[in-house]
Amino acid sequence: MNIGFYVFELPFYRLLQSFANTLLLLSIVLVGARYAVAVISGASMSTAARVHFGVIVMLFLVTIAIGFQLDRYSLVLQRPERHIPGSQLTDVNARSWPST
Repeated sequence: MNIGFYVFELPFYRLLQSFANTLLLLSIVLVGARYAVAVISGASMSTAARVHFGVIVMLFLVTIAIGFQLDRYSLVLQRPERHIPGSQLTDVNARSWPST
């Protein structure tokens, strides 16, 4: 990747990913509380409600997976105490997940 990706695109992707994580986590808490109140008050949780809650949780897990993929690119920028910039053998083979 060129330097423009690490300076401009990667921070923007990180911002989008963290915003989506925050929004979805807030949705999980609010929707979960709403469904919990309904169940406590005596109503049963319908199939549509279970699917709705499951889809929100699935999207949250997808944004976490996207964050892991962005972490692979962030390895180049970590550890400023090194004298040689870029990914080293340990970074590529031990610290990042294997790419398929």
